[in-house]
Amino acid sequence: MFGLVLCDLDGFKGVNDTRGHPAGDEALEGFGKIVRKALRKHDAAFRIGGDEFAILLAEASEDDAREVIGRIQRKLDRGVDARLIGMRASFGVAECPADADDPQLLFRRADEALYEAKRTGSGIVFV
Repeated sequence: MFGLVLCDLDGFKGVNDTRGHPAGDEALEGFGKIVRKALRKHDAAFRIGGDEFAILLAEASEDDAREVIGRIQRKLDRGVDARLIGMRASFGVAECPADADDPQLLFRRADEALYEAKRTGSGIVFV
């Protein structure tokens, strides 16, 4: 059993458009650092493109996923990295094998949950 969390930075395009791509690169670096520090010992995170990240949570329950995501959100809210001031992130979560045991289907379900979180403004959606 493991959890797949897909996340992206809300409004990231605005950073690139108003402050330039170097500022966007720095914001991604800062977000990556926040994500790494929020993980548990056996978890892993990857940038999968643009401002999107995938997080693999080993042996994780829904509560474990909420804890990790909560740590990320709190650091963003507190402005621990000036490059990310005012930025938020959205998260979609799917669990293997409960939500899918096929890698492509698991990714698709987490991706659908991510876009539902963005669409509704809820910040986080579990499959």
